[in-house]
Amino acid sequence: MQKVLLVILVLLLGGMGTTYAQDPGIPDTVNFGECQSYVIAEGDSLYGKVKVPLRIFNDESLGIIGICLKWEGPLNFDSGFFYGSRVDSIDASNFPFDNDSKTIAITAGNFSGGAILQDTGVFFFMIFQVFDTGIAKIDTRFAVAPECPFYIYSSQDEQIIPVFEAKLFNLVKSETIPGDLNGNNLVNSEDVIILINFLFRNQYQGFLLPAADVNSDCRIRLSDVIYLINFIFKASERPKPGCAF
Repeated sequence: MQKVLLVILVLLLGGMGTTYAQDPGIPDTVNFGECQSYVIAEGDSLYGKVKVPLRIFNDESLGIIGICLKWEGPLNFDSGFFYGSRVDSIDASNFPFDNDSKTIAITAGNFSGGAILQDTGVFFFMIFQVFDTGIAKIDTRFAVAPECPFYIYSSQDEQIIPVFEAKLFNLVKSETIPGDLNGNNLVNSEDVIILINFLFRNQYQGFLLPAADVNSDCRIRLSDVIYLINFIFKASERPKPGCAF
C-alpha cells in the first residue's frame, strides 16, 4: 500500500509539467533541527528512541512537497507527525517508509485550490527506534533513486529544487533508567509522586523528560502515572525509554 501511494504521488508530480521556478532571494531549504535521543542498556542490549525534526524554509506558497530520505545507522523508523502552522493548509499527506531499505517518503500537498503557506521551521517530526549507540546520518535519496522525488512545487505549479543539508548525530547511552525521576537509580513510589506533582501541580524537579514517558508514546500524561503504579505495585511491564523530549 505504501508503494502504491508513492507511485500515485510521483504520477501527480510528473503530470504537473516541467516549469522551473527561479526561486529568487533566499533559496528554499530542507534541513534538520536538534536530534534528541534516549538510549538505555538492558543486559547486553541497547535500545531507545530518537526524535528528529525535519525543517523547511519556503518564502513562497507551495502546492506539493515531496521529500525522500535515507538513513544510516542503528535506527528503525517508528512513527512521525506533521507539525507547525503549515499543517492547517495541507489537505493530503503521507509518509510511507521501509525499514529494510532505510527510506521514507514524506509527502504533503494542497489539492483544493489553496496553498501550503510560506513559513520556516519544523515541518515534520520523525521518531526512530534505536538499537545501538554510535553515529547516525539522514540524507536525501534522490541522487541514487530518481523515482523517489525530492522537490517541491509552488502554488503556481513551478518546480523548485530546494537546498538540502544532511544531518549527522551521535547516539549516546544514558545512565538514567526509565521511570527514575529522582536520580537514585531506582523506580519506586517516590517517582510516582514526582510525576503526579509535575502533571497536576506544575512542579518540575529537573528530571529527564523522556524517562517520565514510561509507556513510550511521546507524551507525559496520566497514563504514565498508571503505568508506573502498575509496574511498582502489580509487577506489570517495566518502564520503557520514552520520546517526550
